[in-house]
Amino acid sequence: MADDEELFTRAEARDKGLTDRQITRRLKSGTLVAARRGILRRGSGPQRESVSDRSPAVPVDVKAALLTSPSRELVVSHATAARLLGLPKPLAGWPRPQFTATDGPTRNRSGIQIKVATLEASQVIEHLGIAVTTMSRTLADCLRTLPGRDSLAMLDHALNRGSVDLSAVLEVVRQQARWRGVAIARQVVARADARRESPLESWSAWAFAHTDVPVPEWQVEVHEPDGQLIGRADCWWSAGVVGEADGRSKYALAAAERGGDAAAVYRVLQAERKREQRLRDVGAEVVRWSSEEVLDKAAAHRLAQRIAGALAQARAQARFTGVIAPTMLQASTDERPDPPSDCA
Repeated sequence: MADDEELFTRAEARDKGLTDRQITRRLKSGTLVAARRGILRRGSGPQRESVSDRSPAVPVDVKAALLTSPSRELVVSHATAARLLGLPKPLAGWPRPQFTATDGPTRNRSGIQIKVATLEASQVIEHLGIAVTTMSRTLADCLRTLPGRDSLAMLDHALNRGSVDLSAVLEVVRQQARWRGVAIARQVVARADARRESPLESWSAWAFAHTDVPVPEWQVEVHEPDGQLIGRADCWWSAGVVGEADGRSKYALAAAERGGDAAAVYRVLQAERKREQRLRDVGAEVVRWSSEEVLDKAAAHRLAQRIAGALAQARAQARFTGVIAPTMLQASTDERPDPPSDCA
């Protein structure tokens, strides 16, 4: 067997010179492992090579699923394509491998999902040596089939990194106008924003849309009256309210950039306290929230009430004296549909 093979059938192992007795002995020793019925891979035995210096590979479960359907032309699609293309993981985790075929039966068993649908050649690319749906087709499929907050995080991520144009995703959604889930896909597209920089910000936007929180501006710079930069805010309401989505990863990354030890964490937290005080000094109300407060329905409603209170206080006092500037260009909205009046 070639050194770079990861998964192979028992028949392929025999073709390479192994007898059934040798295969069985290697399975017992752990040199070979049964990844799925009839599908083998190298185990942790002494003959297994180190893979630390290998380039990114197709996940084992995806490759195994492809090997179990050798007679069909399958294209990795939906959330599995999102996984291979580097999009954020859904909150419930990655589902079992998903594929699209243009003919043959659908399948939803034995650890694999095969959907039969129209798939244009222009919507398929080769990635990691296998056929995968393009970014725009992958996103459109995820918008229709995943919970809105998950697919919004994926779409925002792709837009923020310039991996796709919103118009391209919208065109695929239009092509799928009669497909199941297209209504929720349109809602997600209507709320996409390239300025959001993390899944938590996207989850927050989705929660705001379902709790009647006014739409904020995302990622703005707050300056003192003399123009000195105070810092960047995750979101901003023009009444004078700064919103901060406080994911742990944000502070962990900042601490890592300063050395990663306890002293670095302390310095990051101290800097954040000083930054918040400077925001308050120019009259801004500051509202912070965690992922739990936007992912839990009851907590999201309580957060909405806190934001409403901060907005009311800011309007009543009219104390904000700072200057706001965007940190990046607005995402194009030329072809963006109007936000729906009801949120399913």
